[in-house]
Amino acid sequence: MTPAHARPDSPGATYQVGRRNAPPMLLAGLAVMWMVSGLACELYLHTSWKLIPVVVAFGIGVLYLRASAGAYLRQYR
Repeated sequence: MTPAHARPDSPGATYQVGRRNAPPMLLAGLAVMWMVSGLACELYLHTSWKLIPVVVAFGIGVLYLRASAGAYLRQYR
């Protein structure tokens, strides 16, 4: 037996069960936040500990930026 939320109400409608995509602007905001934190690490951390957090923060920012671009393209396709 199929649950009521898993089938479309009308025969011609398509219905996708699951989570909706994240809004592209939210992902872009997270990317900017991570890049700003990488910049703050670059400016305020001691010289010997600067490289690892900066690379990690900018890397996570780039991943969020890539996800934002993909979500934007999927949204308007």
